[in-house]
This record gives sequence, structure tokens and C-alpha cells, in this order.
Amino acid sequence: MNSPSDLMAPRMDKDQCVFLVIDMQERALPHQHESARAIDNIVRFIKGGTRYGIPVIVVEQNSPKLGCTPDRIREAAPEHRFIEKHTLSCFRDPAFASYFESLGRRQILLSGSETQICVLMTAHDAIERGYDVFVLGDGVTSRTARNIELGLKRMEQAGVLIESTESALFELIERSDDEHFKFILSIIK
Repeated sequence: MNSPSDLMAPRMDKDQCVFLVIDMQERALPHQHESARAIDNIVRFIKGGTRYGIPVIVVEQNSPKLGCTPDRIREAAPEHRFIEKHTLSCFRDPAFASYFESLGRRQILLSGSETQICVLMTAHDAIERGYDVFVLGDGVTSRTARNIELGLKRMEQAGVLIESTESALFELIERSDDEHFKFILSIIK
């Protein structure tokens, strides 16, 4: 018989988590459903997560054609790592996979575009590699709302835990007397 702890999904651990921003690129974003909302939430998480030492990796797909990551995201995490990829799944890119493994962390929080393609494929590959996988449900986008919905549903069926920006940030805090509590409150309001 399973104990209750065997049945519980993993919780995000600030000492084990890496935040990944996938393909949020300037030329594609005008065609993405509610991309401004996704950018706002990505920036919020970067600002809060970096207070807890969570590394940020920003990945771009074919940047000469699709453009760069918006300045708002780049400026939110000046210590982030940028990686150019030509694969749909980030883990299929040797430079990404090598860098991610070098961090020695066991959890990944995904965000970005397209939810049903690159984010989904990265999630599947991360699960296959044994990582705990979370996705910022309000920090992803696609060309249509339906694609976002279907991509999130497939990830959830595969065992990915869907987080909101607010819930992910408060999961990092854990306590109201945390030194960053007021700062986190200020960025989610």
C-alpha cells in the first residue's frame, strides 16, 4: 500500500529548480495568443526566482529569422544564460543538455512558446531524463488559445505539474516572515 507521501506530486525546491524560457522571440510574439501576459508572468518569475538563486536559461530558436528575446525578459535576469538552438526540444540540443546537466539540479520550470511544440517536447524529454517537470501555465503562449490548452493538457497527462506564477513564487517563499516576502508581494500585484 502506498503512503500519502508516495502519492504526492513533488514540490518545487528553490535549491533544485532551473527556470527555462523557450523561444519567446520578437518576430513571432505578435502572432502569439496573449503573449504580453506570458511575458509579464515570465518577468515576474525571473525577478522573484532570482532572489532565491534559481538559474535562468533563455533559449532562442533560429534567432536570425525569429528575432531575439524581448528586452523586458533579458533585462529581468542579467545573470541568465542564453543558448541558441535548432532543435524543437531543448534537451535535443547538445549545448543546452550539457549546460543544464552541469547545473546539477533535478527540477525544471518551463515557460515560453509554442506550448504544444517546443515546450511540450522539452517537457517530455526532461521527464524521460528523470527530472521533476513544472510548467508556468500562465507563462506560455502559442498561436491560438486552443494550442495552449492542448499543450498544457498533454503535459499534465505526462506528469508535468502546472503552476501559476503566483503559486510558484509562493511555493518558493514558504513563510510570511521570509526576507523576500514583501518583494514577492510587490511583483505579483
